[in-house]
Amino acid sequence: MLIAIYFFCITCISSSISNVYGNSSIEGKIYSGDLKLINCNKKTKVDSALLYVKNIVIDKDSFYINYKTLNPSLMKNFNFKDIKVLNSEGTEYKHMESFSSKSSFMENYCQRYYGKITDLKEICIKYNLYNREFYFKIPLK
Repeated sequence: MLIAIYFFCITCISSSISNVYGNSSIEGKIYSGDLKLINCNKKTKVDSALLYVKNIVIDKDSFYINYKTLNPSLMKNFNFKDIKVLNSEGTEYKHMESFSSKSSFMENYCQRYYGKITDLKEICIKYNLYNREFYFKIPLK
């Protein structure tokens, strides 16, 4: 019983500190696992997309999106700087830097974008590949 009261007090104190210094509950949050790509372009099937979002990590003034592709050979002509990441209002986030790593069957890409994610409902990702436009909404829950 005493331990439960102790954890309740710690939770209340940390919650009030967070409210005083701003809501930092989204910082360090990782959206992963159940990220579903919702294709907004009816002409292109989601299954034909070569790029998938592995996870999204939110930092204080930026965020990281980790992409993966299961077919690296098809991505040779693709420039990851051409990816546009927008919030639900259509405002584009500024690209800061990119990283990549390869394995024999998968390639991972990480991109860092400047800006706070103020709208936690979704992020939109738009890119062109082989003259086809892909536009996805990723719901953030």
